[in-house]
Amino acid sequence: MAINTAERIDRYVGVSRKEVLSFITGKEPREEAVARRLMKEGSRRFLVAIYGAEDACGLIGCEYNGIAIFDENKKRVLLDRHMNKSSGWSGPSRIQREAMDRIMAMAWEEFQEFVNAHKRARYYI
Repeated sequence: MAINTAERIDRYVGVSRKEVLSFITGKEPREEAVARRLMKEGSRRFLVAIYGAEDACGLIGCEYNGIAIFDENKKRVLLDRHMNKSSGWSGPSRIQREAMDRIMAMAWEEFQEFVNAHKRARYYI
């Protein structure tokens, strides 16, 4: 099964799964509706997505794929290519799906450590 190139977030093509991860500073992730109601100064929102390729000015490169995390507060890419595999054209691997499940279950402190230690992180949180 090939990826759907119409499903995209910015330059990330073939998005097969995306979920919002919300933190009220220092607490566990909460359901989106609860997090929205409790949003206050110091709370953070991230969009976590599995994608199959990257668009480089019209050239779709399936060798660049994996999990990307977008910082919704700063409207920036936080990191990408987590769990990159040789080709994302056939969709996400079991390992990529399991890695996303682990990310979605992280507490704030664990998420910070994960991001800050990642080689593809654009900045520290």
